[in-house]
Amino acid sequence: MKGLRDLAIITSITLLFLTIGLVLVEGASALLRYKEAQPSLTYRALVSLEKRWFPERIRHRQARREQRAEAERLQRAQNQYHSAREGKGDDGMDELLSKNILFGFQIETMLGKFRDSGVLLGNSPYDELVSKEVRVIADDPLEGYRVKPNLAFEAAYLRTRLYDPNNLLYYYVGLERKKTASPEVLSFLNQYAFHPVVCHTDEFSNRVTVPASSSPNIILVVGDSVAFGIDINDDETLASLLQKADPAARYINASCPGAMARHHLARMKRLFAQYGEQIKGVVYVNCENDFDYGPGEARRIVSDLADLLDVHRVKYRVFVYPQHITRTIPELFRAGWLTQNSDLAKFISYKNTMREVCAKRGIQTFVDFGQIVHDYQNKQGSLFAGAALYNDECHLSPLGLRLIADQIPSYGRGK
Repeated sequence: MKGLRDLAIITSITLLFLTIGLVLVEGASALLRYKEAQPSLTYRALVSLEKRWFPERIRHRQARREQRAEAERLQRAQNQYHSAREGKGDDGMDELLSKNILFGFQIETMLGKFRDSGVLLGNSPYDELVSKEVRVIADDPLEGYRVKPNLAFEAAYLRTRLYDPNNLLYYYVGLERKKTASPEVLSFLNQYAFHPVVCHTDEFSNRVTVPASSSPNIILVVGDSVAFGIDINDDETLASLLQKADPAARYINASCPGAMARHHLARMKRLFAQYGEQIKGVVYVNCENDFDYGPGEARRIVSDLADLLDVHRVKYRVFVYPQHITRTIPELFRAGWLTQNSDLAKFISYKNTMREVCAKRGIQTFVDFGQIVHDYQNKQGSLFAGAALYNDECHLSPLGLRLIADQIPSYGRGK
């Protein structure tokens, strides 16, 4: 009996000292982290043990938490919608909702159906819709990215300003997948999509150029989504416009959405290995988001391009410099555009550096899209006229691309 009593006393004293020690450690930790809101050491230790010993329980709890958060988000959005309707007349709000996506719940209630129909929403937070199957591009170990071959898909902007006002929400869906899409998905896209376009790629991962050409003289059109023409039809791309004006050459649209300057260079090297001396020229479209922003980036992009063209003795060289609408028309599309946006001067410097290096390295044609925009504004007598040359902040409209094509001398004339 005495032994049990002694054991109980020792155990109690031990627990007391452990408790005091734990309180001291937690107190010291709290003093060291008094400016930061963090869980206690004990809590973190218990969570760590639970993750190690009971991972399934953690996953189930996280799933329930996400379900509750999703339900609360939808409820808040619906409350916001009903609140917006109160006192403002149902007819007005109904008309707005019939043409525009005003609230997140209009999309969120469709996410499951979008996923089942293979609809991808670009410039959105819905990563659950992104899969290898529905993506237009695939990772490539040498080129970074490569457009998938033999694609046929529909794309369009959606009428909304949700999520990122500077990058409009859009969708992709394969034409075959669209045939089996649910009626709800088709109704949604028909209601809110603006000017759907159809894009095709060939077996070599190039955007289809219209009209087709069998000329042995190949001109590569290289760039990112601006040159690819992600938001325009096959016959409206820069490559197709140049092809229509110059049957003496075959224009290959080897552009890839999302690619950067180093990816373009790797792609051109592969194409030179594939086509060799058939390649007679390159039209390089340098979008402003292609920069990696390293030291001397503007000079290096042009120098690397010229070095490659020198190696393959390519004489026909065109460099196109598109600009974001916030930089060509800052007086309309930026607040505090002179005092708060120092990148305006930075990108003008990049452009001038590229123009200078092009002249020194034998790139005969430098197309300054900013100047095209200003000339068009003056011709039309309206600052807003320049916006007609864009489809969004950086992608160009068919009209904008036609004005660029007008400034590019055809290969056939220079032979």
